[in-house]
Amino acid sequence: MYRTCLLASAAAPCLLLAIPAGAQTREPSLSNGGASDIVVTATPTVAQATAEIERTPGGVEVVPDTTFKNTPVQTIKDVLQYVPGVIVQPRMGDDVRLSIRGSGLSRAYGVRGLTLSIDGIPMNTSDGLLDFFEVDPSAYRYVEVFKGANALRFGSNALGGAINLVTPVGRDASPLDARVDVGSFGYVKGQASTGGVSGDFDYFATVSAQTNDGYRDHSEGHQFRGNLNLGYRISPDVETRFYLYATSTKQRIPGEVSKDQALNDPRSANPEWVRQDQQRNVRSIRVANKTTARLGDTIVEAGVFYNNRHVRHPIFQWLDFTVDDYGAFVRAVDDRSLGLIRNRLIVGANLQNGTIDTEQFVNLTGAVKGALAASLVDTSRNFSIYAEDSLFVAPNLALIGGLQYLHARRDRRDRFLSNGDQSGAKTYNLWSPRAGILWDVSADAQVFGNVSRSAEVPTYDANSFATPASANLRAQRATTEDERTRSSALVTGAPYIRFYAGAVLRSPEGEALGTLCVIGHQPRPQGLSERQRTGLLALARQVMAQLELRRTANAERRLRIELAGGRSRFEAIFNSAIDYAIVVMDEDGRITDWNEGATRILGWTPDEIRGHDLGAFFTPEDRTAGVPQREMNDALALGRGIDERWHLRRSGERFWANGEMMTQRDEGGEAIGFVKVLRDRTEARLIQEQLALKDERLQMALSASGSVGLWDWMVDSDLLHGDDNFARLYGLDPAATAEGLTEEQYQEHVVAEDLDALRRRIRAVFERGEDFLVESRLVSTRDARVSEGGSESSDREEEFSTRIAGGTHGGTRVQSLKSHTR
Repeated sequence: MYRTCLLASAAAPCLLLAIPAGAQTREPSLSNGGASDIVVTATPTVAQATAEIERTPGGVEVVPDTTFKNTPVQTIKDVLQYVPGVIVQPRMGDDVRLSIRGSGLSRAYGVRGLTLSIDGIPMNTSDGLLDFFEVDPSAYRYVEVFKGANALRFGSNALGGAINLVTPVGRDASPLDARVDVGSFGYVKGQASTGGVSGDFDYFATVSAQTNDGYRDHSEGHQFRGNLNLGYRISPDVETRFYLYATSTKQRIPGEVSKDQALNDPRSANPEWVRQDQQRNVRSIRVANKTTARLGDTIVEAGVFYNNRHVRHPIFQWLDFTVDDYGAFVRAVDDRSLGLIRNRLIVGANLQNGTIDTEQFVNLTGAVKGALAASLVDTSRNFSIYAEDSLFVAPNLALIGGLQYLHARRDRRDRFLSNGDQSGAKTYNLWSPRAGILWDVSADAQVFGNVSRSAEVPTYDANSFATPASANLRAQRATTEDERTRSSALVTGAPYIRFYAGAVLRSPEGEALGTLCVIGHQPRPQGLSERQRTGLLALARQVMAQLELRRTANAERRLRIELAGGRSRFEAIFNSAIDYAIVVMDEDGRITDWNEGATRILGWTPDEIRGHDLGAFFTPEDRTAGVPQREMNDALALGRGIDERWHLRRSGERFWANGEMMTQRDEGGEAIGFVKVLRDRTEARLIQEQLALKDERLQMALSASGSVGLWDWMVDSDLLHGDDNFARLYGLDPAATAEGLTEEQYQEHVVAEDLDALRRRIRAVFERGEDFLVESRLVSTRDARVSEGGSESSDREEEFSTRIAGGTHGGTRVQSLKSHTR
């Protein structure tokens, strides 16, 4: 079954699949990657990790927990099964055989050729060997995959690359998350996690327990795993985080069987393995700290770690060994402009040292230790430094060069000399350069390529020093030309494309506009038949003819719109309104342009924001509530959508803005886009809030006293407005007083003998701008006097008074007149 995909307007997913240098469909990134855009946190979010990893010109991948967390995930196979270039096969219990690009593919036990980290902290033993019993797939926020030499930042001593498991933090975790999985063959797993924030502290903890009888005989297992991290934000630019991981696994091993047994009795175990009761039991504790700081344009990350693992492993012999590893790492990312050219430099160093203290015994019936057969202490030392520089010769084109140096030493001390001294040591010094190119073709397409060297030092199971040959093993080296499609959602997710054939759609000028493609869910090595290829090419020519007709019609329509609207006048206004953000969008709400005012207010340049959704500068809560779409719906239905709310700048800072959105329509009245105009009103809002607070406090004080009334005399309307206390003191109707009194209505309540003095003082206010204090008696209470004082408000340019504000105090009422400028 095949599906035909018609791309009618541009180079879309099929074109991306067809680019030989490796085109990538990815989430658009509004940031240019500069230090000012990085939120300082020891654990990046999925979006931040994706943006960071996509600066690598090679095979990399971020697998978010949304693809595996709410599934019956049991092993790392359930996480990585759809990552191109990664092969994962179940082996026993939670252990798997894993290979990236074929490295370590033939391993029958353990894993070699791969670096595994959790939160950037190594899980391999210091000699490089690895197993997956300690991995809890349900505990991670996302998983990063670095193929081959792209694992530069981990100082990777592995040809296959690196996998980094990233746990959540309290700032992005649920207060409580729990689940229970029940399945066949006695499988039961329970998992619970919690996280939260308290001021500058945050925490996340998760535990899981699992039991499984297994499909085969003698394959039951029991596992317990826990992860805890505690973070503290020392300042907006510095965060430190402590990690604790603990694991206990007990797993019986059914062993290999013959082909006949596998076909006719697939659940049976190897009888010899059952007799010896072969098992793998691991207890592991890991502690670490990682601190991240921003120093101007530079982000620095540093950490230390310690791993202790005790393995009790009765197999052909009874292996009892303890691993003690420790190390440190530091990494700096400097992103700045060198004149007119952007430059991004990454430098770092990794240290991982440790010992494996091993004793081997004869394995008697029932997993009983027999006589001592071997006793070894294996010491490993690894130190690597690396640097990678990205020079942006154009805003969307970077030339990338990198270099890694690895110093490794393997030193075995044999304590059991009955079969000869198998002690030995070997030192390795390895240089691994790389060069690449990274081109952001558009907001959602990227082309990349690189040539890289990588190296892998032998582990102790191969570098045994038992013979001259095994004592002089050289490091494995590889040269990789990385020209691949990366992270295509069409391959790693629905519809899971496994076959593709396409015909390029070219304009009359020869420009490639896209492809007409055929896709399928099953591989088809033989490709299309000659008849099918001819038909596809003919159909592509018909499609191109239709596209040309549509392009011509659209060009004519846009020309009519521009002529009717006076494009030159629009551009003059558009570019000069620097105090207003003017945002132009298409009918889907995608930003097509904005003015200099929008750049000043919001932070993005037109080239950086073009093609992104309107919601880019709305707050996360408004995006979740659908506010941008609701605003567009209002503009369509009502002609405009009013907007007054908090928004986001590129830096993440919130600001208060008001404005509105209007619909753009063509001559026929059809909606062809939107224009949004907004203005930064943060300062005015803060002032308004402060004034409201002061007014509230004043009204509370006046209400409590009951003897002070306030009034305003608006000169242009010649009306005096008073509050309830003023009306009560003068014996007036409160509603009429609030609506406004004329000068005659106000002064008729003053005793006639006091009117001349009152009027003289008022004229002095208007003529000379003097403040005044006047005392007069009221007709209703002839013996009571009022005292009034204050100043006038004037228009300073036209020099005329606009308002008089006063206060009246009962008994000896004081009227304080204050000036206000309109």
